[in-house]
Amino acid sequence: MNSRTPSHNPFLAPQGKVADLITRARHFQRLARQVLPLLGDELASHCRVASLERQVLVLIVDSPGWASRIRFQGPQIQRDLAATGLPVQSIEVRVSPPEAPPVAEKPDPIRPLSEHSAKCLEALANSHADSPLGAALRRLARHRRAPDRKDEN
Repeated sequence: MNSRTPSHNPFLAPQGKVADLITRARHFQRLARQVLPLLGDELASHCRVASLERQVLVLIVDSPGWASRIRFQGPQIQRDLAATGLPVQSIEVRVSPPEAPPVAEKPDPIRPLSEHSAKCLEALANSHADSPLGAALRRLARHRRAPDRKDEN
């Protein structure tokens, strides 16, 4: 089957909203291929093309410093774009910091009780001998810290 033969599988042939989305993505890819090389490697690595509507080019950068640099170079970028056949009346720059990678939350470490705290909990548990509270306090009191070696001497 050559690449121009229509697919008989409806899942392989883009249709409707999916086709529109693919068309729009290709448009942005072409636009980015035209715009980003004009910015230079360093600036282009911090910039994304957001849109081009009514001759207003919207660029997104990852910090205010890069936004300032694009605004400063804006007139030259507009001239360069016009020379490639892409007339742009103005350039709008927006700052959107890159997303930070999610931080894995560390579980709180189990902190053992001091001997004194464990004894207080046991005394309180004894005052609630046959209740669920007494049983819970006894379980909690078992988390006592091992005695320090210097305490043993």
